Amino acid sequence: MRRQVQKTPPPPAKFFQRMKGGLFRLATLSCLIAILPSLASIAPASNPGCSTAEATAESAGALRSVRTSGRRAAWTFMVYMGADNNLEWAGIEDFLEMASVGSTVEVNVVVQFDRTPGFDTRYKNWSLANRFHIRTGMEPYPKFAVADWGDGRGGREVNMGDPKNLTDFVKWASSNFPAERYALVLWNHGGGWRIIGDRAAVGARNAASSVADRLSGAAYGAPERTILSDDTDKDVMSTRQVREALEAAGVRLDLIGFDACLMGMIEVAYELKDIGASVMVASEKTEPGPGWPYDTILRGLVANPSWTPAQLASHIVDMYWESYGGETMAAFDLSRIESLTEAIWLLADVIRTGWKDGPGVAREAAAEVFRRFDEALIRERHGAATPGARGLAIYMPRKLSEFDAAYSAETIRFAADGTWDEFLAEYYRSMKGSWVEVARRDAQEFATDPWAGRFDHADLLDLCARLAGAEQGGLRAAASPEIGLAPLIVNFHASLDEGDAAAQEDCAGTGGGGGIASYFWDFGDGTSSEERCPVHIFSAQGTYHVKVSARDGFGTLRTAFLTVTVMG
Repeated sequence: MRRQVQKTPPPPAKFFQRMKGGLFRLATLSCLIAILPSLASIAPASNPGCSTAEATAESAGALRSVRTSGRRAAWTFMVYMGADNNLEWAGIEDFLEMASVGSTVEVNVVVQFDRTPGFDTRYKNWSLANRFHIRTGMEPYPKFAVADWGDGRGGREVNMGDPKNLTDFVKWASSNFPAERYALVLWNHGGGWRIIGDRAAVGARNAASSVADRLSGAAYGAPERTILSDDTDKDVMSTRQVREALEAAGVRLDLIGFDACLMGMIEVAYELKDIGASVMVASEKTEPGPGWPYDTILRGLVANPSWTPAQLASHIVDMYWESYGGETMAAFDLSRIESLTEAIWLLADVIRTGWKDGPGVAREAAAEVFRRFDEALIRERHGAATPGARGLAIYMPRKLSEFDAAYSAETIRFAADGTWDEFLAEYYRSMKGSWVEVARRDAQEFATDPWAGRFDHADLLDLCARLAGAEQGGLRAAASPEIGLAPLIVNFHASLDEGDAAAQEDCAGTGGGGGIASYFWDFGDGTSSEERCPVHIFSAQGTYHVKVSARDGFGTLRTAFLTVTVMG
């Protein structure tokens, strides 16, 4: 469990804003959007025990030596920290976590840290953007920042929401701190493929357009803004602009991470699949305000500088999960995302054209989604609050009135290149009350605007599983544990989920079976069981998609799905 005692509390008036899912700027109640940054400053790779004067002198010397020596470290870990907003306090805390480890000969930790007046006054309350090459024990004072960004000037006002500034940071960091591998974290508020929380703007946009225009995207043509909010410059960056900024940088990233809410979406992964990055790490859920645990993340990297991108990504997922005692985070192989999206679009087409034939029409296409999802997944962990989370969400609001017309080909590549938006159009037009709506209702979903009761994102795999086999909804499955080392002994349990206490299954023997006459469990490893509450041993490492089918006394078949991960 992450020890909050290590963190200085934010100012009392800001304490309730801790959720990075942000839901919540005081003035607008909007989820700002952000992503964990990439690079940052240039100070010295110096003796952590040096004095302030020595540190300042070493900072300038380090920049010169890096530029002229040509020596390449194993990793440069860049963080583009957009804290010019109500997350300023968290930015300071994360900086101190990074400095508790610091840079080494093999690992450079570089941060561009933008602050704002009015939220946290520590460390002289500076409000410009500064770049730091973080050393052990460093504090975020401007005197320790890089004095010359290559143009004769150091810290300055920077619009972190301007793509050109992200491009400049990545170029600068990779040029001054060359390495065999590069990780970039975008740090801020987040909202997935678009900004969340600006309900007035969405409502006005939708109200001014016809249903047809809303579904076609004709009601909205400008890029929807989604991350890296900057209060001073009143700007944010769209997912498309993130892609364009990284393409313009011309630096092959080995890992891109989002220390921001709700960025673990297939739409985001698809947008970034061609930027050259090997791996994406993000959460499909809102993040707690402190965000990633940079101390344990960097401690692992410094101890293992030979890690591959997949190994670093897995470590980030595990450290994040452990730091909160169970939170949702996942890592995916971006080279596999195109294959996965092709399977998703095929499933969407099959349902769109054949949904009247019943749920059986989707099973074969769904099976292909499962297979390709497994190929793309590197590591996933989730908490008890989101049992159906499997790593990637997809945009599917519950009803038409909540659908945003900005979800269109003009905004994101996922809509431009595929048919998911066409499936959504048919879903809202024709499928009310159908098995498709039941599947969406029962799927794991994520709050995008909790104060308005909005859950616009559904877990991709959980939704797909329900579309594949939910003849009738209302069945929930559970496994304990869901993840562990082989051989893994797992206790399974299924129950009706209709709000009726008498219908709930009780493996201890009470509850009378909840009206279920028979069960069939498929454990995904070639074995099965007809027991009510089976115990199964998974002997081999792998990800197992478990399916349970339950038939009640009236012959109604209900199906539920879950995933068990077994580690070697």
